[in-house]
Amino acid sequence: MTENAIKQEHGRYFIENSDGKTIAELLYSEIAGKNAISIDSIRVDPDYRGHGLASRILKQAVSDAAAVGKRVKPVCPYAKAAFLKNPEYAKLTFKA
Repeated sequence: MTENAIKQEHGRYFIENSDGKTIAELLYSEIAGKNAISIDSIRVDPDYRGHGLASRILKQAVSDAAAVGKRVKPVCPYAKAAFLKNPEYAKLTFKA
């Protein structure tokens, strides 16, 4: 599988295949007044699982948040597990 670009819109990171179909998507929301975001869900099309897309898209979202000084609240199970395993992510965890 070729490496597809990660795209970003407000509240969403996503990866499309060559046909323009969304094959991976991370949804996030701003936590009002807290300079933080919530990773609400990460979804990967079943045909594209096992290619590291969820990891790539989460890494991009966390990196972008950190670049602007935001904390991250992992809500979805995949993000929660990644934050428990990765010390760099854990440092950015928002705790309310």
